[in-house]
Amino acid sequence: MDIEEYKKLYRELDCYDDVKRLVKKYKGKYDEELLFVIFTQKHIREVKRKYYQVGNQSQKLLSEWKKGKSFTQLAREHKFSPVMMTQILLKAKGLTKKEALSIMRDYENCKDRRLKTEIKDAIEKDMVYSTVGNALQRERGKQGEANIQKWLDAQGITYRTEKDLRGKFPKTVDFLLDKPFKVKFQTHPDKPRLVYWIESKGSFGDTRQIRRDYREQLSKYVEMWGPGMVVYWFDYLDGLELWLEARDVKLVKRSFFEHAKIKKQTKEKTKNGRKRKPKQRTRKAKNTASK
Repeated sequence: MDIEEYKKLYRELDCYDDVKRLVKKYKGKYDEELLFVIFTQKHIREVKRKYYQVGNQSQKLLSEWKKGKSFTQLAREHKFSPVMMTQILLKAKGLTKKEALSIMRDYENCKDRRLKTEIKDAIEKDMVYSTVGNALQRERGKQGEANIQKWLDAQGITYRTEKDLRGKFPKTVDFLLDKPFKVKFQTHPDKPRLVYWIESKGSFGDTRQIRRDYREQLSKYVEMWGPGMVVYWFDYLDGLELWLEARDVKLVKRSFFEHAKIKKQTKEKTKNGRKRKPKQRTRKAKNTASK
């Protein structure tokens, strides 16, 4: 996606209602799920940035709540998460974090009618931090991994999954290939390169997201196993392919797994014709794995 086009959408996505509004405004040019993903990423960033600022105003906000403003209304005024605003204000009322989370999970049994009504409203209005929002994010992740697994199976490429790798390496990639396959890198136009792993991202790859993912995950995979591939199922900003390829990571869109066909690498040979094992730049495994 063009960066100016993305910036325009990003600016317009201030609340969940903007998702459907923009679908209508642009007459279906943008998929609703794509807009929702961009909104989700923006909203999470904004909540993280404002969390302590809002928390430091908790007593003032509690006073406004006591005067009649709802959790959702206060969240809207501060462009904040209704669920997180509710949690902050329940703690301001004297509840511990554990107690606040408990009453939010089991609000139907809350004896305070106002609390019950407002907690329910906050959860229903929050499509990012609510249990529904969390479920949607998990489902996007699972669907992306299922698409890759289906494609690998169709190509006859064997692999180990994150589950298979857990506990054996300090970082666990989504798919570690038993044998690498070749793909073209724009940074190496004359000779395809081998990729040894694939990572799935159910998000939009803007500059901030891709740089963070590279720093926290992708660079570690390159160090352990060599060059690999990452797919952002909801597109990415034009030009970031070269930034990642220069760092040994092939960046692809969903269309790659819809159309690409790969010839399996049955043998890798050195110049003297002897079989060479796939490059394994594996660090000494730690006792516990993380991702």
